[in-house]
Amino acid sequence: MKNIYAIILLCAATPSYAEGNFTVGGFVGIEDGGYVSDDNTTASIVPYFAYDTEHFHIGIDGLGYHVLNGDNASLSLTAASNLGLVFDEDNDFFDGMEREADLTIGLEGTYAFDGGLFIAATADKDISDAHGGMTASAAIGYETDLSFVGITVSGGAKYTSEQHNQYYYGVSPTEARSGRQAFETKDAVLPFASIEMVFPVSDNGAIVGLLDYTDLSDIGDSPLLEADYEASAHIGFIYSF
Repeated sequence: MKNIYAIILLCAATPSYAEGNFTVGGFVGIEDGGYVSDDNTTASIVPYFAYDTEHFHIGIDGLGYHVLNGDNASLSLTAASNLGLVFDEDNDFFDGMEREADLTIGLEGTYAFDGGLFIAATADKDISDAHGGMTASAAIGYETDLSFVGITVSGGAKYTSEQHNQYYYGVSPTEARSGRQAFETKDAVLPFASIEMVFPVSDNGAIVGLLDYTDLSDIGDSPLLEADYEASAHIGFIYSF
């Protein structure tokens, strides 16, 4: 989910239609792989709301302070919490798998070269008592504007620490049960790729399509996963004013 919000944030910042401080929208999509589910493919609804100024971002995805917000380069301080909403409460498989809400602080940076090529990097750490883990990612991508659609393709890898993985994918001995054996995680590197398509329909609104894939092979032995990958496709509408 966090990846989807990051992509929406990039789309909402597109100068061709984002002329206001508020951005609202909603997405529907399908997700495959990842956590054990009742169906191999699950449907999802993703709402979005944000308020942005030149230096601040406040949204459903968290808080941000833009230390640098130039034409080619950006650097932001971020803060976010998952509110403890990690596992599907309606899925009996996760009974007894409660998680405390985390609080992560981080850095996000991008640099755009001439011609559409860009690089991006993130790093964050949980400063609460939930898990204390950290993640870091690096990506490279290319964006272009055609006559009726903007397309961005990117790929990279994300490092996730042992503490982070134990929180999201581990099973302690007290949580183990039949069909859900105890599992201790380790550090992991997770390759990912995404495609974003933005179809402006007015100066302030756009239809957005998102495709996202993450390779979970490094943590694929977790009993909480039904596959060693996670893939999703979403389509929605965002409006800025």
